[in-house]
Amino acid sequence: MSFSRTPNKFTDVKPKYTIPMKPHPKTGNPHYVLEGDLKETFVRLYPKTTNPEMMKLFGISHTTVARFARRLGLEKNMKVIRRKQIKAAKKTCEANGYYASLRGKAPSQACRDAYKRKCKEENYHPLKSLKSTNPRRYKKLLRQRSEKRNDLVRRERLRMEYGMPRLTHMKLREQPISRRAYQQKYLMIKEHNYFADPDDILCVCYDSQTTRSLRMEDTARRHGLMVVEGDEDTETENKENI
Repeated sequence: MSFSRTPNKFTDVKPKYTIPMKPHPKTGNPHYVLEGDLKETFVRLYPKTTNPEMMKLFGISHTTVARFARRLGLEKNMKVIRRKQIKAAKKTCEANGYYASLRGKAPSQACRDAYKRKCKEENYHPLKSLKSTNPRRYKKLLRQRSEKRNDLVRRERLRMEYGMPRLTHMKLREQPISRRAYQQKYLMIKEHNYFADPDDILCVCYDSQTTRSLRMEDTARRHGLMVVEGDEDTETENKENI
């Protein structure tokens, strides 16, 4: 498996030279057959043409280009190839502002606007493109983002707990409750007539009018909730507030 940025085959470019496909003599599966004038053209262009350019010219994949070159005994003129690769890399770095960033300068506003306009016109999204071209790197990026987010939330909760000044504008509950615990608490109140404690978000109360369910109470305790007996006055106050 290749994790390079070059796709296995360019499907959005119309090839200049179309190589026909014929059934394999042994397996019968269709495969590319290089012969005649196309073979002479391939032999002439291969030494001084990069593989991505060959893929676009003939409409074939990287592995097919390598297979033809191996069977024909062709080799690259690395001086010419490296010169082309350096020129292409320099052009890309100048376009995306990489050289400017190395000098400590941010990309110009015109460069950022042009990039946004190009992405909008071509309906291009960097993450979607990364997901299709390099799934492993995409998953690694999502994992890193998730770890950074969780670490930031943890630090902010510690600042709240010890009374330190907040460094972000994140909206965090003073008494955090998980989503599953919140859903379980909602179901108990709606279906079995439990009621909440206004002083403790993690507490669920019951009284004589509650249809208790041992299964739901066990599930609530598993999610970190406390099920306690409440007062009639507390339930009345909660209903009046609602």
